[in-house]
Amino acid sequence: MKLSNNINSLSADQLTLLGQLMRSEISGDDFLKHLGWPINLELALNESLKAKVHADHDFLRQVLYGLGAFLSDQDKRILFRLTLVDFWHTEHDELIAAFQFPAPKDADNIKYIKGIMINMTFTKLLKFSKRCSVSL
Repeated sequence: MKLSNNINSLSADQLTLLGQLMRSEISGDDFLKHLGWPINLELALNESLKAKVHADHDFLRQVLYGLGAFLSDQDKRILFRLTLVDFWHTEHDELIAAFQFPAPKDADNIKYIKGIMINMTFTKLLKFSKRCSVSL
């Protein structure tokens, strides 16, 4: 399969494959074989922007945990950090959990967690702080 257009993006068939991967209907190796090129940060960021534009929480999960699984640790941290500071989605708890157990532990993640806590509304902050206080 080739890229769907000039930007690094998934075609409709490739999006179907990503859904199958997330439902464990195909293996990661099969997904990569059918995809036809390596997954990189550009692709993951482009797809996460699509999820944001459409406010599609399910698709964001596919991007973070489907495509993200194939990224380097450094690229995955970038993807997660950029997603963490955005408030339209519901993945904050999962991202915080991912930040609690990186190997090796990355102290910079704490800056991002604190930063979003400062910018949250009080109600959201109370809910969020219960879940991420362990990280701080």
